[in-house]
Amino acid sequence: MLQGGCGKQACLRRRAEYPAQKFYGQRHAITGRLVVLFVLRTTCPELHEGQFYLRLIYDNLKKTMNSISALTYDVKEDGWETSTGFIKREVTMPALDEKANPKDVLAVLLEIQYAGVCGTDRGIWNRQVFKELIHQTLERENKSTRILGHEFVGRVVEAGSQVENLYGIRVGDNVSGDSHVTCGRCFQCRVGEEEVCQDQAILGISTDGIFSKYAKICHLGRICHYHKSESDHPKVRSKNPVKE
Repeated sequence: MLQGGCGKQACLRRRAEYPAQKFYGQRHAITGRLVVLFVLRTTCPELHEGQFYLRLIYDNLKKTMNSISALTYDVKEDGWETSTGFIKREVTMPALDEKANPKDVLAVLLEIQYAGVCGTDRGIWNRQVFKELIHQTLERENKSTRILGHEFVGRVVEAGSQVENLYGIRVGDNVSGDSHVTCGRCFQCRVGEEEVCQDQAILGISTDGIFSKYAKICHLGRICHYHKSESDHPKVRSKNPVKE
């Protein structure tokens, strides 16, 4: 089952690091690379089996992927008055780096499972809403591309060091959340009125959103656990194809 250079070497390294484990390899659906798929038994007491399984896949995936596909709007290449739709592009794979960005201690990386399209997205598709906010925040961030989308269900693949302590969210959890990323520091946030936060960002508008395979969410005050049931069968229908 373990064939091919990259995947086999990865499995052998893992065997050396954790000799009591049993590892299996399989080609990853995204990259085509052979990766460690799952663990039958773990000797790491701080990680349950599901966490360890996801950790191995994500660690290997980060090494083989520098970019991911996302649905975007680009100020320079598209232009607000001369384009419509969501344009599929390769963007940088998001990452947590607590040394370079201390705020990442309260951030998570999600593998997006489902995404919704609402009236706001329709307005952006037709270039009818949020032009100024998108352009102003992109200029402030010194970049031209915004990843769109804000309604999501995702699985946590990496979490900052303080996420579990403060929010009870762990690697492997399914979560959903509000599109408004609140600061947690202003007066309104401190008295429980985060919906009127004075320093909030909006996913897919004033900060990068979730129309991508992986997304980084930086404040979790409005994130909640989502437990999928057997009756969950989301249906997707679109009149207009996504523009390549």
